Amino acid sequence: QLFDDGNPTPTGLAAAFVGLMVFLVAFKFAGESLEQPLESTDVTLKVSYIHPDDPSSRVEGEIVIELYASEAPKHVENFLYLVDNGMYDSTIFHRIIDGFMIQGGDIDDMNGAGGYAGIWYGYCNGQISGSNGEIYTSENCPRSDWTVPGEHENGLKHGPGALAAAHAGLNTDGSQFYIVPSDSNPTWLDYEPGKDCSAESCHTVFGMVISGMNHVDAISEVVTGTTDSNPNTSGDKPVEDVRLIQANRT
Repeated sequence: QLFDDGNPTPTGLAAAFVGLMVFLVAFKFAGESLEQPLESTDVTLKVSYIHPDDPSSRVEGEIVIELYASEAPKHVENFLYLVDNGMYDSTIFHRIIDGFMIQGGDIDDMNGAGGYAGIWYGYCNGQISGSNGEIYTSENCPRSDWTVPGEHENGLKHGPGALAAAHAGLNTDGSQFYIVPSDSNPTWLDYEPGKDCSAESCHTVFGMVISGMNHVDAISEVVTGTTDSNPNTSGDKPVEDVRLIQANRT
């Protein structure tokens, strides 16, 4: 019996105390669970390439990247959308410059000419409206022209291991990205107060390699350009494909 003539009995007091303890414990664990991230923001890139120290061997490895969702929310959201939908799988690193960066993520033609945002952010090839003043929407802008606005003022800087968005001008970020190897520090791509990003390149850094830099460094040294065995290759494209086999959340 919990009550006697409206007053709690000793059993009632004990039951009330136990109930209060259960509520407080449940509230504590519920609060802790809400503080935990719902989804991982680390991504693993499984890559395959011809090792520069052994041209007869193709090796596979994993590059793990930590994404900075607080500093570059749109870029991270877009990158994860492309990862989750398998759009980076079976693509290549199409542009590699030793001592600078390794670039991939062209989900269209894999040659550096394509690659769009997976999510609509209000920008159509870097513009929010057309020459006639019409505001672009996801309906009147072809999806192949969807782009991510720059978040280069987030305070993140280029350095070894940095993951950044490639683009063809201000607010034209899409699916293409690049990673900085250990022997590179391209600070000229950083935003600085007073820098005119419409005239100079300002690239958004939105992640950092936390494992697998040995693969990034090895890829940065693969053979690129024209060779006798492959005369059709030119410029910074690897002679042998550097493959992004699969990208997935870690």
